[in-house]
Amino acid sequence: MGILQPHKSVLKWLPIFFLFFCTATAHAQLTLHKSATLAELQAALQGPGLTLSNIKITKGLTGHQYGTFNGGLDSAGKGPVIGIPDGIFMTTGSLTSLLGPNSVPDYSGVTPDPPYVDQDLVSISPYAKFDPVIIEFDLIPTGDTLNFVLSFGSEEYPEYVCSQFNDGFGLFVSGPGFSTRNAAFIPGTSDAITINHVNNGTAGIRADGTACTLGNSAYFNDNGNGSGNANLQLDGFTKPITAPLAGLTAGETYHVKLALADSGDGNYDSGTFFKWLNSTDSHPVDLELTTVASNMAPVKNGTVAITYTLTNTSTTSDVEQVQTLLEWPAGISILNQDGEGSYNPATHVWSTGPIGALASTSITFNVQIGQEASYTASAEILYSDHEDPDSTPFNKATFPNEDDTASVTLTPSEAPHVTLKVRGLLQGPYDNASGLMQDKLRQQGLLPQTQPYALLGHNGTEMLSPAVAALEDNDAPTDWVLLELREQTNPAIRVAASVALIQRDGDVAEPQTNETTLHIPNVEEGRYYVTLRHRNHLGIMTATPLQLSNTATTVDFTLPETAVSGKHSRLLESHAALLWAGDVNSNNSVIASGSGNDLNAILGAILSHPENILGNSNLRLKGYLDGDLNMDGMNIYSGPDNDVNLLRANVLQYPDNGNGAANYIINGSLPE
Repeated sequence: MGILQPHKSVLKWLPIFFLFFCTATAHAQLTLHKSATLAELQAALQGPGLTLSNIKITKGLTGHQYGTFNGGLDSAGKGPVIGIPDGIFMTTGSLTSLLGPNSVPDYSGVTPDPPYVDQDLVSISPYAKFDPVIIEFDLIPTGDTLNFVLSFGSEEYPEYVCSQFNDGFGLFVSGPGFSTRNAAFIPGTSDAITINHVNNGTAGIRADGTACTLGNSAYFNDNGNGSGNANLQLDGFTKPITAPLAGLTAGETYHVKLALADSGDGNYDSGTFFKWLNSTDSHPVDLELTTVASNMAPVKNGTVAITYTLTNTSTTSDVEQVQTLLEWPAGISILNQDGEGSYNPATHVWSTGPIGALASTSITFNVQIGQEASYTASAEILYSDHEDPDSTPFNKATFPNEDDTASVTLTPSEAPHVTLKVRGLLQGPYDNASGLMQDKLRQQGLLPQTQPYALLGHNGTEMLSPAVAALEDNDAPTDWVLLELREQTNPAIRVAASVALIQRDGDVAEPQTNETTLHIPNVEEGRYYVTLRHRNHLGIMTATPLQLSNTATTVDFTLPETAVSGKHSRLLESHAALLWAGDVNSNNSVIASGSGNDLNAILGAILSHPENILGNSNLRLKGYLDGDLNMDGMNIYSGPDNDVNLLRANVLQYPDNGNGAANYIINGSLPE
């Protein structure tokens, strides 16, 4: 084996950090789960076409040297990221050996275990026996090929490249058809995953003449040497390395060992992030991924459609399943999607069913962008049940031009827009005691996901995000509202419109982000009337046109002193002004009796409902219904909590109805 050269601790003073003091498990986006159970480790390793069992930890300190991770694609700031979304981590030190920032050039943790020789691991790095972590399990593949992805990194970089301090990682497989085989190599080579085989291409200042390879720098991320890069402590780590292991027999059981260790001594920690991908059939197909945007220069805060298309260019082979990972940059919000297959918003994976030879499948996302100079949305094929010779998952950073990767860069334009902050209160759900509106529609899951104002002439694509729908307390959404800008010389003409949510406290908010500063695109700075409308309340409009620009103008319709168009256009309470409830049929009036009255609209919906076989007027209908004036989720014509009494009371007590006539018509103030 040769004579080991002096330990690194002799060469220079080395700060030691005892890992039983390390309690941090997350830094910014990357999160390490140190308490992962065996079942959770197994689940993180399980991929399509694989059945795993009998997982065990042969070596490694529980709570410190292994676990699961997520957030590997996300950046906390300056510096490269792992490039693997989730999986398991292994380290020869501690969690803080991995977590950024890169604060020191020579971080080390100390484990209490003595050296341990794993014969397979020392076959690729003779002195790799310090601080080992070894995970073993069995698997049964459905195909004849296994595929996996890893990122290996170390504090040994860059000083100890080409030395005997050659920390390494191995993935050893044994079973039917072959003896133990290391499957972790630099793609296209026989170079194992060690310091001396993958590096920045330059021998380190502590090189001792040990044989090394300096030609694999394309797979290497230089993370500085204590430079403060944000995402990882490790001074260098590989770009995601994806490699297959062929020659297996489908349906047979194979034993797998993941092994990592320091070489020479226990100083200068190393780590591996690992994700088992899948098992595939080696019968080849050729898949191609493309993307296109409906507008490469959409307006800032505007919307754009992005379409991804998967094409099977094979002339004879079908594929049964394909998974594609979509990466959305910060500042892009998905409004909705439409197409073939399914999309998981939690994992950002688009899964398709069978794609025949020379066939294709597509999915389109309508997204809203922000105000950055550019946004790049990208995607990469992760899996198909057949091998694709020119497609390698997770390697787009190394080989960005493979046809399994597609991206589109949007450069938002400075189109004209105006900005508003609007407040209002709806009489129906308003509670005088709290000064808030109720949110029973949200609580019961009755708020529609898409905007409901097509009947009022708005055909926008606004959608309610799950995060906003889950909000509680004062910011919880009460209902959808329609915000309009009208022409200053003829307020009957609508210049622009946007549908938003009205919160319990009256703030009008963007339905995807809950942002109360609203951007109305494609509107020049100028003077406009501002209106706030609701599906069963009378709308309200400012008394005069307001000067609007890209600096937010506040319009607070809840304040009695805010000047509005029309006489008695709002119900004035002691401390707030409310929109009148009762315009069930959206004709800009509230009518209790006579032609076109709103009570008949409530009754008609109840009598004509399929469940109302006997035609009972006291049937209580649950749902998102225009006749539900108090917005409790029930449309009620007669009996307790009915919606009719509110409407009648408004007509009888309206300030201009001096005689209390039941057939009085409350006309709305919006010009038509």
